[in-house]
Parts: sequence; C-alpha cells; structure tokens
Amino acid sequence: MPVAQWLSGELRALVLDMFSEDRIKRQGFFDYAYVKRLLDDHFCRRRDNRKLLWTLLVFQMWYGSYVERGR
Repeated sequence: MPVAQWLSGELRALVLDMFSEDRIKRQGFFDYAYVKRLLDDHFCRRRDNRKLLWTLLVFQMWYGSYVERGR
C-alpha cells in the first residue's frame, strides 16, 4: 500500500486536520512539536514517517469517532 504517498497526497488535508495544533493540545495525549516534526520531515521527504503517522492518524480518527462524539 502506498501509505507514504497517501499521507503526503490524497490524505494530506485529513492529516493536517487530525494533527492540528489546537486538536493535539486540546486532547493532551501527544506532544504537538514532535508530531509537527514528524509531519514536516515526512512532507519534505527527509524521513519516511509513514508508520508513525499512519498509527497516529488511525488513533485520531478512532478517538474523534468514539470518544469525542460521545461527550
């Protein structure tokens, strides 16, 4: 699966929304500076962070669907 390409291409808008500074800081689970560095390195092709970013993305989507919507 071309996950690295999806994260930088077709899913980029979703990724940026799920990893927005406001959302990350409001939830309080992850360090926004670290997540931003993962994204920046991946988008600039300095590092292939697809595994970490995909895992974080799936968590963010699950959390938004099953925890935040239940509040």
